[in-house]
Amino acid sequence: GIRRRQRERNNLLKLQQYANIAHEIRSPMTMIMNPINSLQKLHEDPESIHALETIRRNTERVIRMADQFLGIRNLDQGKIKIDRKDVNLNNLIRKSLNAFTYQAEIKRIRLSFEPETDNICFRVDENHLDTIMNNLLGNAFKYTPEGGEIIIRLQRRKEDDSIVISVSDSGQGIRPKDLKRIFNRFYQSETGVEGFGIGLNLCHMLVSLHGGSITASNRTDRS
Repeated sequence: GIRRRQRERNNLLKLQQYANIAHEIRSPMTMIMNPINSLQKLHEDPESIHALETIRRNTERVIRMADQFLGIRNLDQGKIKIDRKDVNLNNLIRKSLNAFTYQAEIKRIRLSFEPETDNICFRVDENHLDTIMNNLLGNAFKYTPEGGEIIIRLQRRKEDDSIVISVSDSGQGIRPKDLKRIFNRFYQSETGVEGFGIGLNLCHMLVSLHGGSITASNRTDRS
């Protein structure tokens, strides 16, 4: 109805505003990275190394956030294509996990990868899957408390040769009525965790572009 069309129009305007800001932010943030990399090679004391690594990781985080807004806008406009090729999913997921090892150490989170077998290959767009994994892992880290756990599982279904990647965490979960909404654009939970509500929407769009599906559920193996 009218209310729905108004909401869609508001979301479109909001996305355009965010995308414009993201475009302006991304270039200077990218220019910061080279000096940081150079400084990291010059310093050997642990305190300086730690400080520079913190700056680098947060700079990369801002760049990734900008890329998400630009990515969603480009998807809406049909500008993103799929470049499928044979990819070793085990290696790609381990690479994604490596980007979060520092965060896991800081929060004392047990981060583990449980593939069904080694060397599971699949035709997929490597960059898109990397974006999906970074968003899913980033979301899991947001809601996992200190001392918690995050588990990534990978398996190939024999019945249809499809791939299943699952990310589970020990966070508090989400209200059942909101489970279907978390992939909606600009959806934000009532947990008080900061965010723009676009990461999971981008995941949904990229998975759909590959002909796949993405769902969410609460863990049932604990109270």
